[in-house]
Amino acid sequence: MPNWCSNELIVRGEEELVSKLINDLEAPAWFLPNPKESWLGVAVFYPPPPWDVDSDLTEGQKAFARTMQHIGSKEVLDHSGMVGKFSCKWDIDLEIYNEGDDFFNASFNSAWGPPIYWAVRLAHKYKVSIELRYEEAGADFAGVVVIDQCDNLFKVYSTEWWPWTYVFDKGLFRTQLEELEPDLREEIEKEAESWAKTEEEYLAQHLKFEGIITDIAEH
Repeated sequence: MPNWCSNELIVRGEEELVSKLINDLEAPAWFLPNPKESWLGVAVFYPPPPWDVDSDLTEGQKAFARTMQHIGSKEVLDHSGMVGKFSCKWDIDLEIYNEGDDFFNASFNSAWGPPIYWAVRLAHKYKVSIELRYEEAGADFAGVVVIDQCDNLFKVYSTEWWPWTYVFDKGLFRTQLEELEPDLREEIEKEAESWAKTEEEYLAQHLKFEGIITDIAEH
């Protein structure tokens, strides 16, 4: 079994574009497995397949298949193909928990790490800007991916789990800290004195790599 990486997806853009993406993620749909045993299937929205099922995908289920039909209908992807296209070997099920006219927030788990390249492809296809926050305490890593559609750039920021949580989830940081033995708690509190204190400081200090959106999304 994989370690599960927790993710939060924050999408912003023009109302019409954001609405289109929300619809593709939540509309009634049918899942068609690839007949050549590809690890990526295809979500069909309309017309429905000729069988008596109203919809066999729930809202947010199989987000890769729902949003990447242009890949799933043409390419047979094995494990390495999924990782190469999406940075994640398995499709994901997400939940949109907050939305407005020009934004939404969604949460999901992914196998082993964050689906960075899927988020990059999503931003390119739907012409939206995306922030992907991810954390995996068991493997001690966490970070943020910022995808700016207007500048055609994506940037990946990452650290160990504790410094990230100290900035992005202070409640969880305090809860986990209180569960530690006193000596270890004191050690982490001492280390925290040198950590970034705000999101802006974190991003300024922890850029790991950056890339061009179209270099990923168009291949």
